[in-house]
Amino acid sequence: MSFHKYAKCLLAILLISVGLSQSPFKALAINNNSMEVFIGSGHVQTYEQVTVPVALHNVSKNVAAYNMQLDFNPADVEVIAVTPNYGTSGSQCYNSDSSCFDSRYSNNEGWIRAMWVDESGGNNLISADTQLFEVTLKVKNGHVSQPLTIDSTKAANLLFTDDEINPISVAVKNEEPSVNKGLYMESQAVQAGQTITVPLLLESDIKPVALQFDVQSSSALAFKGVQNSIINNELTIESHMQSNGITRVLVGSSSNKEIENGEVAILQFEVDDNLSSDEILQATLNKIKMADKSGLEKNYSEQSATFTIKKNTNANLSQLSLSGVVFNEKFSPNTLTYSSKLLTPPNEPIEITAIKADNKATISYKLNDTSASEAIIPVPGKNKIDIIVTAEDGTKTTYTVNLIVGLKGDADVNGKIDLNDWVAMSHFIVGKKTPSVQAKWNSDLNDDGEISLGDWVSLANRLLEQ
Repeated sequence: MSFHKYAKCLLAILLISVGLSQSPFKALAINNNSMEVFIGSGHVQTYEQVTVPVALHNVSKNVAAYNMQLDFNPADVEVIAVTPNYGTSGSQCYNSDSSCFDSRYSNNEGWIRAMWVDESGGNNLISADTQLFEVTLKVKNGHVSQPLTIDSTKAANLLFTDDEINPISVAVKNEEPSVNKGLYMESQAVQAGQTITVPLLLESDIKPVALQFDVQSSSALAFKGVQNSIINNELTIESHMQSNGITRVLVGSSSNKEIENGEVAILQFEVDDNLSSDEILQATLNKIKMADKSGLEKNYSEQSATFTIKKNTNANLSQLSLSGVVFNEKFSPNTLTYSSKLLTPPNEPIEITAIKADNKATISYKLNDTSASEAIIPVPGKNKIDIIVTAEDGTKTTYTVNLIVGLKGDADVNGKIDLNDWVAMSHFIVGKKTPSVQAKWNSDLNDDGEISLGDWVSLANRLLEQ
C-alpha cells in the first residue's frame, strides 16, 4: 500500500472515531440524486424475531468509510445481533476482501452504532449498491412506535467519506417494520386460585370473516371456555375440547361479517390454588387460521402469553362467629365491625371461628389490644376483640367485635335486675360481702370505679321505674 493511501485510510478511521461533529467538514445539503441509507422492513409477529437489512442505495461515489447510529425504542424492540453483510469483524479483518466492520448496541439506551472502513487503502471501496449489515430484532409489543431510525440532524450520526477523505452527502430512507400478530393474548399477573378472563385480540392484515385456532395451556392453568366479547357480541363461537386436552375454537357469523381488529372474544382460565408467587404459567394459541369473504385462508404463527403468579392480596374472612355470642349485625366479608352483649360471664372460654377467604392468608387475635388466641376469656364490661387477617402480600384487614359482658345493676350476677340486687349492693357498700369482679362492674352504675351510695340510689330509681 502506498503511503498516500495509507494516510487516507488512517484519516478516515480518525474521522469515523471522533464523529463528524468534531471534524472540519460541514453537513451538506441533500439532493434528489443523493446516495441513501435504506433501512428495510421485516414482517414479524409479536414475540418473534425479525431481521432488518441496512443497505446503501444510489451509490454514485466510491465509499471508503462510514459511521452511523441507528436509534430504536427499547420498550418496543430488543436487538439480538448486528451482522455485517459487507465487512468483516475481528482483528484479522484487514486480510478480508471487504475490509473492517465493527458495531456496538445498547438495549437500555436504544442505539446501534456501526462503523466500516476500507483498510486496504482503496481496494475494497463500496462502489455499487450494497447491503451493509443487518439487525436482528425481537419485537416486544404489537405496535412499533419507533422503528430503526437515524437522526441525521446530528452530523456525527451519519458520516460517509470517499477515497479522497471527502464527506459524501447521504440521505436516509426508513421503512417501518410491519408487525402482524394475528390472534394473541396479553401477558398479565394473576393470583393463585383465581378465575381470570383474558381478551382474545385480533390484529390482522386481511379482513377475516372467520377464525379458527387451538387453545393449549399448562396443567395449572385450566382453560374453562370462551365467550362473546361485548365489542363483538354478534359472533358465533363454537369450541370443543379434544382427547389430547387441546380446545379447538371456531369464530364467525352466518352473514360473513368482517371481524374488526381488536377484542374478538373472552377466554376464561382457572388458576390452580396451590401455586407459589413468581411461578409462570403459559397459554398458547396455535394452528391459527383466518379466512376472508372469498374463502381464502391464511395461516398465522402461534402466539403465547405468560401469567405470572403474584402474591395474593385477599385479606378477607369468609366466615366469622364466636361461641355463645350472637352478633347484632349479619356477617359479611366487607363488614368489619360487630357488636354483641352477654348478660352473664361465660362459663368457659369463648371460641373464635374465623375462616379466611384465601388459604395463604394468616390470622392473629387480640383481646383489648393484647395478643390472644382463638379461645378468649372476656373481662367484665367492655371487650374489644380483634381478628387480624394478613394476606400473602402483607395486606391486612381487621375485623372487630365489641362485646359487653354483664348487666349494670345486676349485683348478684344472675342476668336480671330485681330487689335482691339492691340488697346485695347494700352488703357491698357496708363491707358485709366482697363483690366479684363481675359483680363490682355490674354494681358500679356511674362507672367511677367504686360501688357507692350514688350507685345504690340509682339502682333503687331503676327498680321504681320497672
